Amino acid sequence: LADDEEGGGNEADVHRLAKASLPLLRELRGNVFVERKMEKKLRNGIVFTGRIDILDLTLKPVPRIVDWKTTSDMKYAKTEEELATNIQMLAYAYEAWCATPAPEVLVAHAVIPTRSGAFRYTETAVPAKAIMDGWTRIQDITDEMREKARVASPDDVTPTLSACSAYGGCAFRDTCKALKGAVVQIPRSRFPAL
Repeated sequence: LADDEEGGGNEADVHRLAKASLPLLRELRGNVFVERKMEKKLRNGIVFTGRIDILDLTLKPVPRIVDWKTTSDMKYAKTEEELATNIQMLAYAYEAWCATPAPEVLVAHAVIPTRSGAFRYTETAVPAKAIMDGWTRIQDITDEMREKARVASPDDVTPTLSACSAYGGCAFRDTCKALKGAVVQIPRSRFPAL
């Protein structure tokens, strides 16, 4: 709802059933952000970008991040422990912490099954120190990725045969000496059930 002075409608235009929620909507304005864009420059110059589904600053002083997920199998839904160490959630928690420094940030996944099963909401508190450590870890990972991306020959990196087919496959698969004669296990989940 936008106020008249902000160029929006007025209360007379609001459906009578929605009028009861006007006080709550006014309280949430400026404190709850949907699809909030995140852009944070890392120490190596790379910009970490993302979109935070929901950034809720109403639980002062503790901000909450909610990320909506869909899955065909709830076994992929993250546990509290996994949420607390997940790169995406740590980055979003860092953004929330920068907006409102707090002793912790709540991070959550709201998981919607695409086939069958019940909706699942999992939330956990991540202490500020773990958020800072996570942000450092993200920067370390991007430093390493940047360095590995500059490698011209597969002979200059330690092979990880289990990752040869990941994310579309390694660009060096055809010329990799470590792969010649090796048996590579392709995860069964990559093939549809027969």
